[in-house]
Amino acid sequence: MAACEKAGKWKMVLHMLSYLTTLRLQPDRIAFTSCVGAIEKIGLWQAALQLLEDMKGFALQADVVNMSGILSAMEKGHRWKNALALVSDMTLKSLRPSTISYSAVISACEKGQVWEQALHLFQEVRDYIPLDVAIMSAVTAACDVGGRWQDALSLLQATSALSIQGTAVLYNACISACGRSMQWEAALSILRSQIGSDATGRNCAVQACAAARRWSLAASLVEGCHHNTTLSVVFAACLACQQLITARRMYFALLKSRSKSEEEEILVEGSHRSLAQYPRRVAKTEAVGEPMSPTCASPSNVSAAVARRLLDVHRLRST
Repeated sequence: MAACEKAGKWKMVLHMLSYLTTLRLQPDRIAFTSCVGAIEKIGLWQAALQLLEDMKGFALQADVVNMSGILSAMEKGHRWKNALALVSDMTLKSLRPSTISYSAVISACEKGQVWEQALHLFQEVRDYIPLDVAIMSAVTAACDVGGRWQDALSLLQATSALSIQGTAVLYNACISACGRSMQWEAALSILRSQIGSDATGRNCAVQACAAARRWSLAASLVEGCHHNTTLSVVFAACLACQQLITARRMYFALLKSRSKSEEEEILVEGSHRSLAQYPRRVAKTEAVGEPMSPTCASPSNVSAAVARRLLDVHRLRST
């Protein structure tokens, strides 16, 4: 059963458990642990709860490992209410939840968009359990959902003070929390730290700069980047700020990373994100026959076909 669990053969594990009862053999806690471990990986929280009831039927007391696995299944199923109820039941039965248990509950609350519950639970237990990177990442992700960028930074500092080795998940959640609140300086500071981040963290920092209209910083972050989402964000930010020379560079970078058949999608994405100001201004300038300002496009700077196409796309989206 343990081998099937490691191989992800959850149906086979459950079948073997059922076969034991058919043979009138009583399953032990190890057998149930294998079953919980198998279904936890795919978030079958209802089946996990049923296994808990089955253990009671065989007069078996679930241990912390079993309960943590069930909580993990609830996390993957976004069942935050069930997770909170179960961890409360554990304490009532003098079964002390582990750090893994609380991490699962906090993550369930974060995924259920109830970040206040996640932060409240963490504040209650942080002095009574050993903290690790998993629970710190889970709480930081909850701060991200709630836009609590200052709390996220405090958690990041606490992680360093506790000599806990941070991971990309932790840093990305902190960068994202700063980005949601348009704290682009803090997002860049984390990104440029000696630990660094991955492509997800860079995307969050780019979006923070773009939201704050720091188009030059956003563009500098994507030098040599071939990530479509990142390039699209910078493309839109440059157009919104009327920095069409840089926008043109981003546009051709996108073309290199996508096939020619996706050119229409690139233009629609750019106009749909934040281009309400740009087309109206260009159209007004053309109507009155005035020259465009130095920050805008001129025929020598940007392809006329690209500019017209952007205008056409915007008009189509507006109708």
